[in-house]
Amino acid sequence: MAKILRGHLTHAKTLRITALEWIIFMNKKLYLIRGASGSGKSSFAKSLMDKNSVALSADDWMIKKGKYEFNKNRLPIVHGICVNQTEKKMVDGFEKIFVHNTFTTSKELKPYYKLADKHNYDVYSLVVENRHGGQNVHDVPDETLEVQKQKFQVQL
Repeated sequence: MAKILRGHLTHAKTLRITALEWIIFMNKKLYLIRGASGSGKSSFAKSLMDKNSVALSADDWMIKKGKYEFNKNRLPIVHGICVNQTEKKMVDGFEKIFVHNTFTTSKELKPYYKLADKHNYDVYSLVVENRHGGQNVHDVPDETLEVQKQKFQVQL
């Protein structure tokens, strides 16, 4: 079957798809939910979920024997897994994908923007502020929280 890439046909044959397939194709969204630990990213992502969506976080792969265990040395590994799983969910056809990580720098966002372009997802970057005095539930050290706040980049 011909494949559509941002409105272009990549195959010379006529493309026939159903109205539902077109709606899903045109409505694929990737939400990158950003903020310091304890800001409420995970809760926010869960509040937006429906049957056509999935939420992912690098924290999902910090769980050992049913308990969250933060390990700074595993951060590159778990973030790589999160990127790979995001692409898998795109290939699986999820209409809405919510990735809720700290995403303090533009560099951390880039792999997700590349995937979105590759799989025709619109991207929304949402910043969750900790204006409610929320506490991080993962016992992230105060000095790590301070580093997150200092590194945080916003592009307006």
